[in-house]
Amino acid sequence: MFLEHHYLFWIRKYSILVQQNMGMSKNDEIKRLKKKIEELEFQKDFQQDITANI
Repeated sequence: MFLEHHYLFWIRKYSILVQQNMGMSKNDEIKRLKKKIEELEFQKDFQQDITANI
């Protein structure tokens, strides 16, 4: 019984850590994608300005 309880404790602990890690990874990926979007929007605006001046 003790071993079963101990085993379940570590399974729960591990699953919580995995969920937290995935959450952090998703947040990092969202930040990276937002930065990339900003860069692409700047490039688009810059190209439109150059095209408008030609």
